[in-house]
Amino acid sequence: MTTISLPGPMATGVPSTDRGETIIAPRVLEKIAGRAASEVDGVAAQGGSTGVGRLLPWSAGHDSPATAQVDLTGEALRVDLSVSILYPRPVATVTNAVRAQVIRRLAELCGVAATRVDISVAALVVPAPGGRRRVE
Repeated sequence: MTTISLPGPMATGVPSTDRGETIIAPRVLEKIAGRAASEVDGVAAQGGSTGVGRLLPWSAGHDSPATAQVDLTGEALRVDLSVSILYPRPVATVTNAVRAQVIRRLAELCGVAATRVDISVAALVVPAPGGRRRVE
């Protein structure tokens, strides 16, 4: 496990380091990074999608739009992401938005600053023609 010291408000008048320590597992950081990437318009579910992961992102297993691995060494957090992008979205634009969103959400939700976010584009996904299918 990785220990991350999170500063907090001194509501009790006692510095946060004297009140205890917050431990965040690397898997939690990976989940947050993957879900943050999936929040960006233009990121598609990997391996084809039934749409369940988009509607219920907390239930996404292999349907997850992005997968992440993190490496936390001291204060340096490195994130490696794999995403699929909807075609014909501009890859550079989408990956820049993903990078910014991942950095923002990790800071917002965990209080950690990602020093590097590397992104691999696993696939370009062509949306199914006609949008929704209707069963009669």
